[in-house]
Amino acid sequence: MNKGMLSTVIESLMSRLVGRPVHVNFGHIGQNTDYTVAIQKSLFEFGEEEGPVGPMFITLSSSSLHDVKEIIDSLNNILEKYEE
Repeated sequence: MNKGMLSTVIESLMSRLVGRPVHVNFGHIGQNTDYTVAIQKSLFEFGEEEGPVGPMFITLSSSSLHDVKEIIDSLNNILEKYEE
């Protein structure tokens, strides 16, 4: 699967679902290790008054490029955590 094209598609879909810019990349993470989801907030969102919403950065394991179900499961997990 083409990483660049897939990243662009995921960014477009996720941006619409979470209402903020989303940046996706693939890296060599999670090799034989379970990772939890960490969602980064922009510094503006930590102020007393809510500031502008920053982008969401998502890094998916490159090994998931061989398993579409794993990518979908990961994105669903991110959406569930984001909505909490």
